Amino acid sequence: MKKKAPAAAGWPEQAIMFDNEENEGYEEYQKELSSALGRFENMIRAREHYYFDAGTLLNMIEHHQANNMLDKAEEVLQFGLKLHPHDFDLQLKQADLVSLAGKDAEALSLLNELEKKHPGEKEIYILKGNIYLDIEQYQQAIDNFEIAVDYADMPEDIYVNLAFAYRQVNNLPKAEDCILKALEFGTDGIMASEEFVDFYFITHQVERGIMKAEELIDSDPYDLMAWYALGNLYLRVENHEKAIEALEYCLAIDDDFLNAIVQLASAYVGAGRYEEAIELYKRTLRFSMLESYTLYCIGDCYFRLGQMSESRFYFRKSVKINPNYSDAFYGIAITYTEQNRWQEANHYIRKAIDLNRNISDYFLVAGNCELNTHCPESAYENYLQAINLDRKNLKAWYAILNCQIERGDYEDALGNCIDALAANSSDSELHFRLACYLFLNKRNKEAYAIFEKALHLDRNGYQIVFSICPQLHNDKHLNELIANYGTE
Repeated sequence: MKKKAPAAAGWPEQAIMFDNEENEGYEEYQKELSSALGRFENMIRAREHYYFDAGTLLNMIEHHQANNMLDKAEEVLQFGLKLHPHDFDLQLKQADLVSLAGKDAEALSLLNELEKKHPGEKEIYILKGNIYLDIEQYQQAIDNFEIAVDYADMPEDIYVNLAFAYRQVNNLPKAEDCILKALEFGTDGIMASEEFVDFYFITHQVERGIMKAEELIDSDPYDLMAWYALGNLYLRVENHEKAIEALEYCLAIDDDFLNAIVQLASAYVGAGRYEEAIELYKRTLRFSMLESYTLYCIGDCYFRLGQMSESRFYFRKSVKINPNYSDAFYGIAITYTEQNRWQEANHYIRKAIDLNRNISDYFLVAGNCELNTHCPESAYENYLQAINLDRKNLKAWYAILNCQIERGDYEDALGNCIDALAANSSDSELHFRLACYLFLNKRNKEAYAIFEKALHLDRNGYQIVFSICPQLHNDKHLNELIANYGTE
């Protein structure tokens, strides 16, 4: 039997490819930026007035913006506008910050005024298009992106946005045309490749997407992004072996392609090749922005291999780097549940819940911990919370039903089982349980009908009835129904 893995950690939204030349340029940029930031802070503290060129000010604003320090960004912007009142980039950034503050109408007004002074500046139309995307006015977004793309030297990102907007208005031919153009114009193509995958997966055209990717590969066997898109399409439909084949080609072309390394590791996990996945994840540890996530994934692989101590070691390393990573605390907890160390598990699942109270499985594990440390009422409350968060969480339904049977609440169990079936109508075990609870409530005629329906769904699933009600082993009509359906 395969072990259930911890809740999936989210794949980081951005992964970056590096080469040595880019690293050196980035380090120099960081030094200059750090110096400028320090100089600006000194100026504020000393209440003096220093000179900064507009480009430096813009870099400082974008640094604060990237770190969600919008007050600091606004402070630098206002200083910059006084120093360089007619600088186009600072005026554009002003509209950007106004939009980020939720004042979209004001931002669009600023951009319309800026457009009168600088007609043909693609950045105006790109920002207007992005604002219209945010407020879900997709046709207006399309209108602005279509203007911007005519002015752009490297239009791949605009085509990606256009593809998304056309998809939202259900103009799929135009969306496909734009995403293929994005790949055609792309240099590194990460955004275009990921939108390519999203487009064909979300519109249920995976086979067509695979065909298009293969056409790109046929025209250029070294098209890195086409191989990457092909691998990710196969990964989306859980064809892990095909995904592995395509992503391995990616790494044959560029063995430092971080996105492909991580996705290939995910494909190895899906194929049950956990040792190979671990080796790949370890290759990514040098990229610090992924370190906590990568350590989590390594812990997940060891969990799937049944190696709880190793799994826990990597989950602990993950939360040491990122103390707010609730999934890693959850991972630690379930390694303890696998070893029936319920008090330790309870300690860590509470940490996960403190960080994120919106995950159904966290409360399921908390309920299991409470039940196994002889706190049935607290267990029941946790199972109830798990169901409130996700009415399709079958394990939580089974657990709460077991609690009710244990304390003899047969009528409540029957009512809850009906509620569970409303959200999980195709689950055979719930049908068998419903039959059982009908028997316990002396509603035998209905119970036989439901039992027969359950056998139709799963002819081998009836043992749950006998485990709850051993006395039914001798029920002649039940045994006749089982014999009629046979077993596999």
